[in-house]
Amino acid sequence: MSAVIGIFENQFYNKRPLTVVRPGTQKRDFTHIDDIVRGCYLAWKKGKQKEYMLGTKKNYTILQIAKMFGGKIKLLPQRPGDRFGSTMTNNNAQKILGYHAKETIYKYIKNIVSKK
Repeated sequence: MSAVIGIFENQFYNKRPLTVVRPGTQKRDFTHIDDIVRGCYLAWKKGKQKEYMLGTKKNYTILQIAKMFGGKIKLLPQRPGDRFGSTMTNNNAQKILGYHAKETIYKYIKNIVSKK
């Protein structure tokens, strides 16, 4: 399985419709790898190695993400076992590490689209 953003980038660059699995309302917290690495670094530096929920605390639907790229969208049949959402159950990374995500998915996609 590939990550949604990677699939959409490839489809966008190759001028193909972005494929969204029905219903498209599945929600995800799209967190940039730089933010994940920074969170891990903070845990290491502070000597507080525990389990942390590193994210942006903002969820987008897969359809919203596809629309940020612009262009055509092709809906695919729903797949058994697809996860419809996830929720950050605690904010321990912020409380213990002072972690906040700095990157946004909107900015990331806008940068991709502007380069084309």
